[in-house]
Amino acid sequence: KPEFQAAPPEFQEKILALDELGKNDLFKAEAVRFIKQDPTAFVRRSALKFFYFWWFSPHFADRVPYGWIDTRLSLGYKFLHALMLGLMVLGVWALARGEAPDKQPMALCVLAVPLALSLLHSLHHVEGRHRLLVTPLLLMFAARGITALRERHIQPR
Repeated sequence: KPEFQAAPPEFQEKILALDELGKNDLFKAEAVRFIKQDPTAFVRRSALKFFYFWWFSPHFADRVPYGWIDTRLSLGYKFLHALMLGLMVLGVWALARGEAPDKQPMALCVLAVPLALSLLHSLHHVEGRHRLLVTPLLLMFAARGITALRERHIQPR
């Protein structure tokens, strides 16, 4: 509840007095008011949340209730994620080069899912766990990246 307690008391009173639909209307009105009041901040924060979808927020693993997660495990996870992203980019690039033009439309459709989800989350909210939903799709592109590396550096016998 720290976020709620940080809100002004009059806002807290409004929230507590409303039902679910009323809360939804209030939050929608507040969001529209914020966007109209400071559109640049809205765009900047949305871009930052887009980045956080693909990487990690500064508060990554802060609210995890497990005491056994330490810095080394976090760094290991970040390393593996960076490796996956790098291989994914390489895989997308290899598919875009046109080696298999018949596979490009399907690859674009598959790639559209994580891109659409990240855009949606950058407008609404971001939690690292939502990226897990698209990780299998990203791994397919990473596998293509591994294949591209192999084809480039290992000569057939």
